[in-house]
Amino acid sequence: MTRDEEKLNEILCLLPSRVASEIRHYAAPHAHFGARLSEIRLRADKLCSLTLGGENRTLGISVTASELTETVRRLCHGSLYAYAESLKEGYLTTESGMRVGVAGRAVREGGRLTGLSDVTSLSIRISRAVAGAGDFAVSAWREHRGSGMLIFAPPGVGKTTLLRDFTSQIACGGDAVRVAVVDCRGELSAELFPHEALVDVLTGFEKAEGIEIAVRSLSPEVLVCDEIGSEREAAAILSLLHTGVPLVATAHAATVGDLYARAPIARLLHGGVFSTLIGIERAPTGYRYTKTAVRKEDVLCS
Repeated sequence: MTRDEEKLNEILCLLPSRVASEIRHYAAPHAHFGARLSEIRLRADKLCSLTLGGENRTLGISVTASELTETVRRLCHGSLYAYAESLKEGYLTTESGMRVGVAGRAVREGGRLTGLSDVTSLSIRISRAVAGAGDFAVSAWREHRGSGMLIFAPPGVGKTTLLRDFTSQIACGGDAVRVAVVDCRGELSAELFPHEALVDVLTGFEKAEGIEIAVRSLSPEVLVCDEIGSEREAAAILSLLHTGVPLVATAHAATVGDLYARAPIARLLHGGVFSTLIGIERAPTGYRYTKTAVRKEDVLCS
C-alpha cells in the first residue's frame, strides 16, 4: 500500500461509513486515485464532492447535519474544546496535518466572534509531500539567495505544497540552510519534512508571534510562513528588514496586480521585503510558474 493510499484510508475512517464506501466505490476504476485527490467536501443535505486532479467531481450521496457534527467530533478526537480557537476562525487542523475548512453559523457575544455552530459544510484538504513541486521556486531563490520571495496563486492551486517542498529542498544537502517555519494552522506539517532537514517548526502561533520568536530564539537563515495578508502580519514582517533574515511566504492572489491591490501586501512590496514574486496557475498538463522581479522603483523604503 502506498503512502497516498494509507492517508486516504486514514481520512475515510473519520467520515460517515456510507460516504467512505461511496468514495471507495468511486476510486476503484481511477488509477492513482489517492495521489490525485486533493479535497473531499461534505455539505449538509447536498451532494458530496471530490477534487481530483484539479477537477471537481460530484458523488451520488449527501450527508445530514448530524453526520457533519459527528464528523467534526471525530476530526477533533472528541475534544471540541481543544480546537475551539481555530474552529471560530473556520478551520481545524488534525494531528496528521490535514486542514479542514468548516462552514456554519457564527456565534457572537457582545459583537465579538466567539465560536461556530450549526456546521453546514466541511472542506477536507489532503496534505502531502510532493517531491519536485518546489523546483522552480528553489531555482529562483538560489539566483537571489539572501532575498525574500513571495509565492502567489488563488486558493487551492498548490501554494502550500510548493512551499513545503521548497523548504525541504533548501534545508537538506551539502548547502543546506537553517529554516524556521511559522506554521500557524499546521498545514505545512512538520512530519512531512525529511528527517535530515534543518527545519524548526513553530506550530499554532499567530504569525506575528511566531516570526518574533523564530528570529529571537532560533537563529534561522531563512524564515518561511504560509498565507500572509493581515496588517498585523505586515507590521511584524517589516520588522524583519534589519535582522538579515529573508522571508519566503505565500499569499492569495491571481496576478501581480492583485498583490499590489491588497494594502498589507503592497506595504511589504514597497518596503523591500520581497525581491522575487513566484506565480502559480493551472495548466492543461499540470501547473505553470512565472517569476517576476519586484522593481526597484516600487521599493519606497528599506
